[in-house]
Amino acid sequence: MPRLNLKDIEERIKPLAGRDSYDREFIFELLLAFGRSKGNVTRLRNGSLNVAEDPDREVAQKNVVYFRETTADLLHELEALRVEPAVVKYRPRFVIVTDYRDLIAYDTKTTENRSFPLREIGQHFTFFLPWAGMEKAQYTAESHADVRAAEKMGSLFD
Repeated sequence: MPRLNLKDIEERIKPLAGRDSYDREFIFELLLAFGRSKGNVTRLRNGSLNVAEDPDREVAQKNVVYFRETTADLLHELEALRVEPAVVKYRPRFVIVTDYRDLIAYDTKTTENRSFPLREIGQHFTFFLPWAGMEKAQYTAESHADVRAAEKMGSLFD
């Protein structure tokens, strides 16, 4: 499968934004939007790839994500989840906690976190770009306008 670029991912995220309600399918749709393989996501959904301690309310894939649904305080839940032995052991890139209205995500590599209403995922999707193999330095240097300007300068030069 060809690697996705920023524009592809942005297009794939749009259908996830602005919904009236969300459920567990959100995490699987999010992973698919970032180019995770359908087979991989299917195995995560049916539980054969899910390494979560509590599969009834958590979805976890080694080195990728540890996702928990909760009705408790999101920040408190995230802080507790981040240091749980199971989470540390599987080294997920992102630890995510949601009540399906709001979401808090923590990037274990950069130690940044982001909190936003789920319906605004379209404005925050760049936070999850490492899932598509794009680290912060890569995609900030590659903004659409910069690429277009470089192409124009190149054609002018030619």
